[in-house]
Amino acid sequence: SIRHVGDRPRVDPPRRPSCVRPMSIRAAHRVCAGQPWTKTALGGRRAAAHARTSQARAKSLCRQHRAIEQASHQQQHRQYRHHRSIVAPWCVQVVGPTSTSVSLVEAPLIPQDWNNTAVLIDKPPGWTSHDVCAKLRNRVKLKAGHAGTLDPAATGLLILCFGKGTKSINFFQGLDKSYTGDLRLGEGTGSYDAETPVEVTSAWDHITDDDISAASKTFLGDILQTPPMFSAIKKNGVRMYKKARRGEKIHLEPRPVRIEAFDVWRNPGEDPQILHFSVKCSKGTYVRSLVHDLGEKLGTYAHMLSLRRTCIGSYQVDKAWNLENLVEKIESSQKEAEEFTSGG
Repeated sequence: SIRHVGDRPRVDPPRRPSCVRPMSIRAAHRVCAGQPWTKTALGGRRAAAHARTSQARAKSLCRQHRAIEQASHQQQHRQYRHHRSIVAPWCVQVVGPTSTSVSLVEAPLIPQDWNNTAVLIDKPPGWTSHDVCAKLRNRVKLKAGHAGTLDPAATGLLILCFGKGTKSINFFQGLDKSYTGDLRLGEGTGSYDAETPVEVTSAWDHITDDDISAASKTFLGDILQTPPMFSAIKKNGVRMYKKARRGEKIHLEPRPVRIEAFDVWRNPGEDPQILHFSVKCSKGTYVRSLVHDLGEKLGTYAHMLSLRRTCIGSYQVDKAWNLENLVEKIESSQKEAEEFTSGG
């Protein structure tokens, strides 16, 4: 019907039949899923009208609702990507086999989405590998794992995988590792490093540079290595370092490892008892045991003073994130994203 209001005609909307009720979005989804629209029993003419119109109206309403939501999400996504591309550009580098490819995160960039990523971390001293993993897991809210344990006193490259990227942990663990460090001749400890007190001493000043070079070359290639008692290896479900701290002595079977390179040298003008080394080795190699075995080969004792992992495969510690800097970057980017989405 048309009614005139002043000089302008006014068209009234068509009246809805009394037997057809307004349909909400929730009711439309119920109808499309084959569920009843209402619990109220309908009979006679009302039931026939409901049957003719409810399904078509529900499908149309659901299509409109999905289109509106999709357009809204796409607009928000475009704005968010533009905002994040300014404050946090993303490095896309695919590594690993095609079945377990993962995006690598190198400093100074961070990803928009941490799922299916592997980040290079320069582990600080005093942190266990599990501590570093937990620190970042709490920030990104995804499952996480590390690809190769570093002792708490050691520093250097640690690769952490997040979300679907944890499927690539075995790939990173299987890569060769490179280390640098220092050792002291003539002193032996129970843990083969400086974390436990010196237990035995022996003469060392008769050892020449040529002796050191010749002894280090005997470890190249495939060898059998006995792990140290102070290690994370489990024996009957208990970590070996726990047994060692209780004073237990347990024989560990030698394990096959491969030493690709092992260079040991003295620096002129420094303490001749202190040696420096670099080693490239396979998965499962204990550098502490390598240092201990070198001392035995030289007819004395030796223990490791410091250790730094410089490479895992082709990935270098020079491109790794400092842990504290990465945590600050994640927290600041999350804060900016919250302010952006909230309209602040």
